[in-house]
Amino acid sequence: MSDRSRDEDDEISRGSPKGEDEELALLDKHLAMLSEHYPNVHIFANRMNDDGSTVSVQRGIGNWHARIGQMKAFIIYEDERYRQQLRCDNIKESEAQDEDDD
Repeated sequence: MSDRSRDEDDEISRGSPKGEDEELALLDKHLAMLSEHYPNVHIFANRMNDDGSTVSVQRGIGNWHARIGQMKAFIIYEDERYRQQLRCDNIKESEAQDEDDD
């Protein structure tokens, strides 16, 4: 692992049939590999248990502010991209209805 200190924002949801140590060790392995090339890394992952509950894990390394900023930018960008797609779909649907009315 790099010499950068780990932030205290590691998390794993409860109720996981796998051991928490095993899941966090897997994230640590990939954080170590990625942090050799990127100074700020944050990993989110989730899966569904057999009972339908969801297990979520996250782990991060590097500058907390940089990671939070990237997450916010991602959410804003993806939200706007989704809204634009909805607007385009609505315009296409409206144009198709107008053609049918003619």
